[in-house]
Amino acid sequence: MSSKNATIEAGAVTFALLYRNVGEDRGVTIHVMGNPHGEMTELLRFDCFEHVPHYHYAPLGRNERHNLDKVTAGDPLNWALGRLRARLPEMLEYAGFSDVASRLDAELVRSRLDDVSETAHEMER
Repeated sequence: MSSKNATIEAGAVTFALLYRNVGEDRGVTIHVMGNPHGEMTELLRFDCFEHVPHYHYAPLGRNERHNLDKVTAGDPLNWALGRLRARLPEMLEYAGFSDVASRLDAELVRSRLDDVSETAHEMER
């Protein structure tokens, strides 16, 4: 798959992937979308950029942004995928979306994250 964007549904959440060029930076962005209040919204965002990788809690609300330290985090895309696999429910709860976190199907999310990983790495190439 060589598309520069993709959508992968995983029950209570949908992963929307996009390859972005932002100023002098570029890389894969992973949007974690959900429907917490009857309307599809962005819950989390991982900007796996080459120069200033970062992630956001509730990007359309409080938009709490955290930069990654590439020395300790390593590859931003692999770091983001690892967090999605290991900490998605906790991150959703922290972002204020505990209702979405409670509706996650862990097995479904795990299987769809394999597709997210494959698609994101293809976009990065």
